[in-house]
Amino acid sequence: MLVIQVNAQLVFHNPDNFPLLGKISPDTETRYERLPVYLKDVTRPPVWRLGKQTAGLALRFRSNSTQIAAKWEVIYDKVSKKFAPTGIKGLDLYTIENGEWEYVKTAIPTGKINEFVIISNMESKMREYMLFLPLYDGVVKLE
Repeated sequence: MLVIQVNAQLVFHNPDNFPLLGKISPDTETRYERLPVYLKDVTRPPVWRLGKQTAGLALRFRSNSTQIAAKWEVIYDKVSKKFAPTGIKGLDLYTIENGEWEYVKTAIPTGKINEFVIISNMESKMREYMLFLPLYDGVVKLE
């Protein structure tokens, strides 16, 4: 997800060391899910499946890159008549400006496996970002 542009090439980084916000416990089957594994045997399967969705989870990071992009794979690749794909499986990027979190842009999904340049042509200065994960799908892989 954190990207550095080198000679017009994108370099993707593994965000496993970035703080992941919104989890009640780090003890989950995979990194990008909400329910702790110790609740699996006492949770109904439909509720457990909802716990795989990443609503409320966000990665926080800093970068001085002139471009931010993301590659991500979702679990279910859901389609809905009620919601746009960006609301189901898109990523929302925010940054801090003048002490306030401001929306930057949404990474638009195209299917189960996605790659999107969220913002480019920025001034190379250190900024803090928060990337919110999909609301109604889960994440298998993220860069």
